Formats: sequence, C-alpha cells, structure tokens
Amino acid sequence: MVDIVQAAAEWRSRHDAGLLPGDKTKFAHWLEADERHAEAFAQFDVTWSILDRAREVSPEILGASPPGNAPAGAAPPQRRPRSVVWISTALAAAAAIAIMGAGWWRSASTSRISFTNAAMVGPGLVKRLNLPDGSIVRLNAESAIKIRFTEGERRVALERGEASFTVAGNPARPFIVNVAGVDVRAVGTVFNVALRAKSVEVLVTEGKVRVDDAVRGGSLLGVRDTPAIAGRPLALAAGERVVISTLNIASSVRVVPVAVPAAEIARALAWQDRRLEFDSAPLSEIVAEFNRFNQHQLVVADAALGAQRFGGSFRADDPDTFVRLIEARTGVVVEQQPNATVLRIAK
Repeated sequence: MVDIVQAAAEWRSRHDAGLLPGDKTKFAHWLEADERHAEAFAQFDVTWSILDRAREVSPEILGASPPGNAPAGAAPPQRRPRSVVWISTALAAAAAIAIMGAGWWRSASTSRISFTNAAMVGPGLVKRLNLPDGSIVRLNAESAIKIRFTEGERRVALERGEASFTVAGNPARPFIVNVAGVDVRAVGTVFNVALRAKSVEVLVTEGKVRVDDAVRGGSLLGVRDTPAIAGRPLALAAGERVVISTLNIASSVRVVPVAVPAAEIARALAWQDRRLEFDSAPLSEIVAEFNRFNQHQLVVADAALGAQRFGGSFRADDPDTFVRLIEARTGVVVEQQPNATVLRIAK
C-alpha cells in the first residue's frame, strides 16, 4: 500500500506541475493496472490542498521562494515538478486510512474507472479537485458540485456558484457539466461555468464545447443565430462566451456566442488567484463578489448607489481597500457594524 501511495503522490505532483508529452498515456496505464491506483490518486487531492494552503502561509515550505525576491526584469524560472515531501510516517498512514474509507469503485466489465463524489466550498475559499481521469475542477467560493463517472460518460452537476474545468480528452467518454437545465459538453478543453441569479454563463478558453438544453435532451431552443445552427446545439470555441437566461431556455430569445477580449477573460478568471477584477461593473455586483469571499459582509443601502459602476483589481480577502477607495472618490458614507459594512449615498 505504501508503494501505491508514493506513486499516487508522484503522479499528483506531475499533474500539479503540468504533464509532459507522453505522461497522459503512462498515467492512464498506471490507473488501469490496479483499481487501488485511482483511489489513491483521488484521495491525494485532500492532502495536496493542505500542503498548498501551508505554502501560501509560509512560502519557504516545500522550497518555494517568497514573492518579490526575483531581480527586476528577470525571466520567470522554469516550472519544475514539485518535490514530494513526506512529512512523517503518520501522513502516509492517514492517507492509507482515507483510501480504505473512500467510496470509489472500478467497474468489473470495463477498464474505464467509475466513481461518484461531491464537493462544496464555503465563503472565502477556492478549491481544486483532481479527478482520476486527469481532469481538474477548480471551485469558486460558495460553490457546490456533484460528480458521477460511468462507463459511457463523465458527468458533473454544478448546483451553485462557479467552477472552471480542465478536461482530459476522451472522445469515447464525453465530459458533461449540467447546470440549471443546460448541458455543457466537452472532450478535451478548458472552460468556465457560472450559475448566476437569472442566468448561466459559459466561457471557453481552450478547445470547444457544445451547449444543449438538457431538459429536452437536445437542441437549445433559444438559439437563433444563423440558419446553420438555429434549433441545434450551440457550439462555443476558445475565446467565446454565452449567457443563457434560466428563465427562458425554451423561448425564442436570441442566444449567440460572443467573442471575449483577453483582458476580459483574465478578469473573469481572476477568482482562481483569489483576485477580483472589474471593468465598469455595478457596485451591487462588486459587493456580491466580495461577499462570497468574506464573512464580514458589504451592504449597499441605496439602489441608486448599487447601480453606480466602478472598476479595478482587488484582493478578494481585502474589501476594506475597495471601500476606502470608493469612499474617498465618491463621498459614499460608510457605516461600520459588527458583522457588516453599510454603504450609503451621502445626503
């Protein structure tokens, strides 16, 4: 068992650093060799998340260099696979115990690995999940998903919040994300899905995805683009985004993909680095994003103030800097309460 745990840790470190050409095939063969391999690899997501949090607090852990030590203008160092650090025999034993208690299984009639799992993230956290097929899911704050892999497909239900998916290619076993009656299908690609109050947003950064009306198991009836795709599933390519109203999926409302500039894509995905970036966004929207990451909440007391637009780049866990900024530039009145900061229009 110890040898399996060590091998799983090594494969986990390779995924974290980026697989080299040929590694995906070797990894697939390793998974297929023993049903315990997939179980061990899946469980290392928990252990690695703990180590990642430790390194954020203390960069010298695992040999990381503190930020700001590189000479100005120096080229960034080449990324190397992270060394596996065995903290103690107790850590290996804990990993083995977690593996034995895992609810993962292998189908006896096929070499494809099947499993179910669920994950949720509370306020202020961002979580990374490494799936046994090599795919990666990143969950934004206040998000929840359920995962079910079967012989024929890999399916994820986004129940709330936002998630980014890096999908390992497998044309015979599609990867499907279901959210609010919409299916997003991918083979090998990178895309972001967000469930908003009244809409579903899909942003593709690599490859292509197909968007279906999951309720009817086929075409997204709201699509009214060109005759070539009207009434058919909607295709999105890299650099495109679509926003689908959850109130009228089956209506005749025009739903078309829109090209998204690189700067806007960076802003949309900044949450993965625990940053929030806005370009002329309503204050109500900005406040809602800050509140996802912080227990101390921001409250906009006036609808007119909530409609005012602001921009900038901020740390997700530092709403105070943003509050001071708008207070200084707009004359907004700030009222500090025990569990909230209330923003009002100056009278």
